[in-house]
Amino acid sequence: MPNIAIAAEIKKRKHDAKLLYVGSKSEFERKLISEAGIDFKSISTGKVRRYFAIQNIIDLFFRVPLGFIQSLRIIESFKPDVIFSKGGFVTVPVVLAGALLRKKIIIHESDSNLGLATRVASKFAYKILTSYEDTIKGFPRRLQKKIIHVGTPIRPEILKGSKHEGYALTGFSHEKPVVLAMGGSLGAMRINNVLWASLSKLIPQYQIIHICGHQKSAKSLSNFLIEKLKKNYVEYEYVGKELKHFYAIADIVISRGGANSLAEIEPFGMPAIIIPLSAKYTRGDQIENAKDFKQKDKRRYKIIEDEKLNSNTLIEAIKDLSRIGKRATCREAYLRPVSDIAEILLKN
Repeated sequence: MPNIAIAAEIKKRKHDAKLLYVGSKSEFERKLISEAGIDFKSISTGKVRRYFAIQNIIDLFFRVPLGFIQSLRIIESFKPDVIFSKGGFVTVPVVLAGALLRKKIIIHESDSNLGLATRVASKFAYKILTSYEDTIKGFPRRLQKKIIHVGTPIRPEILKGSKHEGYALTGFSHEKPVVLAMGGSLGAMRINNVLWASLSKLIPQYQIIHICGHQKSAKSLSNFLIEKLKKNYVEYEYVGKELKHFYAIADIVISRGGANSLAEIEPFGMPAIIIPLSAKYTRGDQIENAKDFKQKDKRRYKIIEDEKLNSNTLIEAIKDLSRIGKRATCREAYLRPVSDIAEILLKN
């Protein structure tokens, strides 16, 4: 979670800085933030779905207004100098309340194209930060003078993994390539199902670390299968501090096209298979992220469209990329966005 990295950098620069994280009522989110030592407040949230649903009406006319009232109370009590919004439907009530109370608002858009939350928040923003240079094209001309390209912040600790720890945690050997498969913090059943269907052909040649997502484990299908494959396949519903060690031993990564996931993959210089969410269910942000990401290394980064994902396309992509090694990178350079964002927030 990049916000935690930004908060840590702010504390490092200004020890007496007071921080408050406003998020959803998700216990998962609360746990992550609280464990980082940051005060947490939750608000009622809602989102606009790209299809007709009664839930849209409930969210738009009940949950979002309630979240707005809750945000007003939180902001009036905390009295922040700056409100930092990193996109997502949770941020909209906070930004609107902050604007009403004349607070300075700085926002960051992680994706290549603009989300609805960013379009709303940008109207009230003092500064607009972006991960991609071309994102500026999506903003009205009158807002473009507010835009600063800073890149995507990543957690510094993600670069401090140990190969020794990675092999110890997984029980893997140095003899076969390691494939790290993940579908974002909540997992991705489509990737999970295709990977499980491909295991019999992959296991003889590869060792696989599979981060499947909360309550999406194959153990619910077959404990016997997991036990039989454990020398070459390990599965986790969620990982925290272990992830840096898994990155350290991975030769190939399989991932969705979330901006934060891609930003964490890039410093390692490893080949990656990107499977962005379909535009049928999203605004197409992951597809655009994946295309921009591929431009950075056309040889090492391969995109599989969600509709074309199956055992054959996945196995073929893994085999193709296993012939390509990692490229050398200057990992410290990828920490600059966190530093730059913290500096901007403290200066304003």
